[in-house]
Amino acid sequence: MEEKNLRARVRADHRLRWLVTIPGLGPYSAALVLVEIGDIRRFPSKRQLYSYAGLVPRVRESAERCWHGHITRAGSPYLRWILAEAAPTAIRSSPAARRYFERWARRKPRHIACLALARKLLGAVYALPSLLGWSKSNVEGGRGESESAVPGGCRLS
Repeated sequence: MEEKNLRARVRADHRLRWLVTIPGLGPYSAALVLVEIGDIRRFPSKRQLYSYAGLVPRVRESAERCWHGHITRAGSPYLRWILAEAAPTAIRSSPAARRYFERWARRKPRHIACLALARKLLGAVYALPSLLGWSKSNVEGGRGESESAVPGGCRLS
């Protein structure tokens, strides 16, 4: 999609306008997130959205033992990819994202800290409709949203 056309779509769609307020998400990444998630109401909790994106640890259990491994990589590879690409941009552009990343990077490798931030960004995407006070009828594109509910954009912490 041509960049000028994409920017026009962002101005026309209120969901995209709010998604680009999340640190690290630009017009292209916001559009990809919106397309990959679809109707957010199909995820009863943010944990199910994390699982859909494959940003949860693999868990193996046997009797009294429980092992937590790497991310599962189940679900949408495009959603996982765009969030992993948005995380370094969020680190550069948002002090809150930088603090969150640095907190993780003190005890884990940098690539794992980036994935933790990607998961946090996905949580911000999930929380956006409830932060704005959107009802179930206008999450999917209807009117009636309060555009002044979060004037400074979406906060991470």
